[in-house]
Amino acid sequence: MTASERILASLNQLVAHFSTLSPTAWGINLGLTGVVACLALGAAHGARRVTRYAAHRLPGDSSAERTVRENRLARLVGRVAQLAAGLAAVLAVSEIWSLDLFGWTATPAGT
Repeated sequence: MTASERILASLNQLVAHFSTLSPTAWGINLGLTGVVACLALGAAHGARRVTRYAAHRLPGDSSAERTVRENRLARLVGRVAQLAAGLAAVLAVSEIWSLDLFGWTATPAGT
């Protein structure tokens, strides 16, 4: 089976799975997806605030160069935290909707 055939087969299975969900299951899944998205956004925002606060509390003399480094460090760590929260949210939402991302990516190509 080629890669395009695998993708089409997966999409057909996905459509078949979604068509079997009841309205109650749709509501629960959508609600849980919203909760996970809000938690991920809140965690990312909180992580950015904490890193900015921690970077400004570093010991040392206060200079323009140090302030620039603090801001760069806070942005970098904040973006890494955002990325981690986003990836965790994608994995959580995929589990809510019964999409096995790890299983799909673990199958060897061409089979």
